[in-house]
Amino acid sequence: MTTDEINSMLRIISVKGKRFECPEGYRQYESGFAFFVPRLGYLAFKDSEYMP
Repeated sequence: MTTDEINSMLRIISVKGKRFECPEGYRQYESGFAFFVPRLGYLAFKDSEYMP
């Protein structure tokens, strides 16, 4: 899959109420948005404290 193909599928998704695994267990977000690519999942940056 090329970068252009991934970018064309990129969506901005609300993470309100979603739970994600993190080093401390799980974290549930009360608000916010994240980048999401179908079949690949959520995107995060290297320096993110938590990543969905």
